[in-house]
Amino acid sequence: CVQEEVVVTPVVDDVPEGYTYVEFTANITDMKGVNTRAVDPDGLTLNNMTLFCFNEFGLYISSEDAQLKTHSVDSGRFSAVIPNHTHIIHFIGNHSEGLYDESQFPGQTESMVVANMEGGSGMLVYWSRFQMDASSNKSISEQLRDLTYTVGGKVYKGVKLIRNQAMVTIN
Repeated sequence: CVQEEVVVTPVVDDVPEGYTYVEFTANITDMKGVNTRAVDPDGLTLNNMTLFCFNEFGLYISSEDAQLKTHSVDSGRFSAVIPNHTHIIHFIGNHSEGLYDESQFPGQTESMVVANMEGGSGMLVYWSRFQMDASSNKSISEQLRDLTYTVGGKVYKGVKLIRNQAMVTIN
């Protein structure tokens, strides 16, 4: 099964003043079998993506829903419109809205906001944190576009998402 990526030219004229258009790829890390928790098969892929935006001091600005442009089993290409003064983004995929009160977030730090996030029943929640390199002459949009990471010697382009499971071994 092959899905060719369709390039869609962004309509940046529709971005309100004080906001920036960003486009990024998000990749889910390798899914290893974990036999300790039942997961709804619909929860294995990215069903939604929200960007929680923070300023350079780590204080909450807003949350913005990303629009899915293209996707495969373990990755997706998204676009979003975020406030211009965003320096830190927490990418949260498959989170359940309604499990938190966003009206309480203004003035809170990123650790206060993200620590209280909960996933829905049977859904794997995916997460990543991005901090803009303030010393770079590139915009946040360019930095997200050029983002790469390495796993096992292989270089991937995009945001590396980790899931809400951990493996613990006690000897």
